[in-house]
Amino acid sequence: MRFLEARNRGLWAKRNRLFVASFGMKKSDDLEWIDLPAAPLRNAAQAGAADGAARFVLQYHYFRKRGEKPVRGGPTTWHWDLRLDTGRDYLLHWVLDADISVTDRTVGYYKEDEDKRALTAEGFFPPGSYMNPTKDTPSFVEIVDAGRCELMVDEPDFKKVEFRGEKLRGVWILDRKNDNWLVARTQAAPRTASKGGTT
Repeated sequence: MRFLEARNRGLWAKRNRLFVASFGMKKSDDLEWIDLPAAPLRNAAQAGAADGAARFVLQYHYFRKRGEKPVRGGPTTWHWDLRLDTGRDYLLHWVLDADISVTDRTVGYYKEDEDKRALTAEGFFPPGSYMNPTKDTPSFVEIVDAGRCELMVDEPDFKKVEFRGEKLRGVWILDRKNDNWLVARTQAAPRTASKGGTT
């Protein structure tokens, strides 16, 4: 979650001296900080379905540059990570320009992720850690949505996926255009029945 959201929800309660030192902040500025350890990377099997269904996670990944005061401002840079676990030895991973849970179209690039722990990664990651390869820029990962999916078409330069999450639903294509990938919704999720009829 974002800085202000975390603070307002009472999740950031203590000061973090490491951050104060790394950002060159004065003691008087150390009012919004917390004692937030590096997030654990859980085994992705914890999130896997018992029936072996494919899984996805959509993560919001944002960074802070040295010298900028946390909490009081927005992130320096950010992207969204879409990861699919389809039973391979690695995760299919796209780094996206926009949040596809709220938009129908974006672009990004592809990179394989060999560590399946990334499927459940969230929280703070210090510089030099697995989810943050930078030298001096703290990063944060927030899970936007996660759930089951079906890889309907699986070609090297083209994928078709049905997502069955809470926010990310429906059929999407991922189509490679040179070094970039177009990610676009092609079909909305089916309407679900409710007590009062259909929704």
